[in-house]
Amino acid sequence: MSMPCGNEPTGEYLFEPMRGRANHWGLGAGLEFSLDINKNFELIGNLQSTYFFKANEIRTMGGKLDIKCMVPWNYYHLAGQAAATSLEPFANFATRDVEVKPGFAYKGLVAMGYNANNIYCDLGYIFNAQDSEEVTLKTWHSAAIGFSDEAYDTSASGGFDPTNTSHLNEGIDITAVTKSEVDTASATTPASIVHEFYGSVGYKQNLLRDYPMFFACGGRYEWRANNASIPHFGLWLKAGIAF
Repeated sequence: MSMPCGNEPTGEYLFEPMRGRANHWGLGAGLEFSLDINKNFELIGNLQSTYFFKANEIRTMGGKLDIKCMVPWNYYHLAGQAAATSLEPFANFATRDVEVKPGFAYKGLVAMGYNANNIYCDLGYIFNAQDSEEVTLKTWHSAAIGFSDEAYDTSASGGFDPTNTSHLNEGIDITAVTKSEVDTASATTPASIVHEFYGSVGYKQNLLRDYPMFFACGGRYEWRANNASIPHFGLWLKAGIAF
């Protein structure tokens, strides 16, 4: 079972730092094995599958030109409510309570280990996979909201009017944004698969029989399918002594 012990999203920042699973409970199962091939080689494996239940979050969404066409990054465009005397970024209106269902998450590992003559090394493969989320907008504003035209003057008599096409940005939308036109896909994390290979080698010895010490180095390389992120690698070196 996975318990939501991290912080909850507040919607204050677009790329909000999160710890844990954002208030989602999870239930899963796993399988692991270890096989001694001989006195020096060992094969290990692990597989886990967890289903995360839906929960409420706060996320920032975009508005659509129509049901078939989304305007990228339009939450940075200025927008206004009916009779408003000032404009705000659309994000201030589109940061709303949503219901998020993450679905399944999968983790797996398979590795080979070697240990002989005070030398140890391992080589392994790790993968992480996540279903695409389902995001549902819970409520929308009762007052009409529209994207402002660049030439709109906020000192206009009567304030902003989302039904007046001269007040609206023709390149984005010439009608008020309704609940069905809010782009929840822009706030949805797509399905992903992450691959990682790693390896390490080390040496251990007892210094004067009473003080165990070791030296080790290793590296890892990680990439996502479909170029979802930039591949990266890491190298490490460590040494220690116990007394």
